[in-house]
Amino acid sequence: MIFSPIKKEIADDTLSQWQESLRQYGYSAKMINGFVATANFYLAYIGHREYQLLDPLLSNDEERQGLTRSEYLRLLKSAREKGKEKEYLQVKSFGVLGLTTRELPNMTVDAITNGRIPLGETDRSEVEIPAWLQIELSNFADRNGYQTGPLFRNRNGDDLNRTTLTRLIRRLSKDAYVSEDKGNPQCIRQLYQSTGAKMADDITDQVDRTLEQLMEQEQFEIGWNAPFEAI
Repeated sequence: MIFSPIKKEIADDTLSQWQESLRQYGYSAKMINGFVATANFYLAYIGHREYQLLDPLLSNDEERQGLTRSEYLRLLKSAREKGKEKEYLQVKSFGVLGLTTRELPNMTVDAITNGRIPLGETDRSEVEIPAWLQIELSNFADRNGYQTGPLFRNRNGDDLNRTTLTRLIRRLSKDAYVSEDKGNPQCIRQLYQSTGAKMADDITDQVDRTLEQLMEQEQFEIGWNAPFEAI
């Protein structure tokens, strides 16, 4: 058994336990394998290969899916910790409001003040901004001296294009240990859509179960073979 300078003990199962804790926290198999590979390199360097973990995690169906909820929250947490307020609010614009990059310029100071973002000729004519997000957006506009026009703009005052938005979020994804393939506006918006769809399905299932229970109770009370005393 060996010890690091900060008195942390390394045992035969240290890396395997670390691997499992990372998996439970929501890291992808690809990223976990990268972390373990770094640890293996260090152990080889100090002459303790016996503590290496040589069995990588295999990518599964979840690995090939889009951005997960835990990864989305890590993006927000990383942006907040590093003081990247603009990126923080951009991620929320896609993840909370479900905006596309084409619709993002519609998030103007006036729209934030009104609490509604007009979207024009789309499947949604407008989107309502939750009160708590409206406060965050208004505070950002005030601190940057924005009194009119789009909330997100470059140094010249022009709208941010898709390439710039993707680059900003990908930089953030590195800090948040999220795959760069998922660090883009489209994947964040897809999470918004899939979350809403799942909640709708859950509500439908709950309604179906409640209706079934109601009809079973009615059958018990007035079914053809129900005892008269139950009526």
